[in-house]
Amino acid sequence: MRALTRIWGILVPGNYVTFVPNMPAFDLVRRLPLLRKELDKRAERLAAACNADFVASHEAHDPEWAEGDSLEGYRTGSWDGKTRYRATVITATQHAINDNLRDKTLIRHLGVLYG
Repeated sequence: MRALTRIWGILVPGNYVTFVPNMPAFDLVRRLPLLRKELDKRAERLAAACNADFVASHEAHDPEWAEGDSLEGYRTGSWDGKTRYRATVITATQHAINDNLRDKTLIRHLGVLYG
C-alpha cells in the first residue's frame, strides 16, 4: 500500500479516502514501455482481424479482384502524443475505406482487443 500511496497520492485520514493526483507519476505511467508494447500488440491484433475479414469480404463482393491488390487494407501506427503514447488502426486503401463504410469492419472487430 505504501508504493501505491507514493505513486497515486492516496491519503487515508480517518474513515474516508482522499485522492490527490500525482500528475508527474501519472504521466510516467502513461508512457511506460510495457504499456507501449501492449497498445502496439492490441493494434496489431485489431488490424490482423480487420485484414482477414477484408480479404474474405472483398473476394466475395468482387470476384475479379486482382491478386496484386494490397492485402493490407488496415494498417497500424503509433506515436508519442502530448500526454500519452497512442496506437491507431487506419484504413490505408480506398478498398478498405469502402469495406469499412459498408461492413463497419473496425467497429465489429473491437472485441478482439479484450479477448
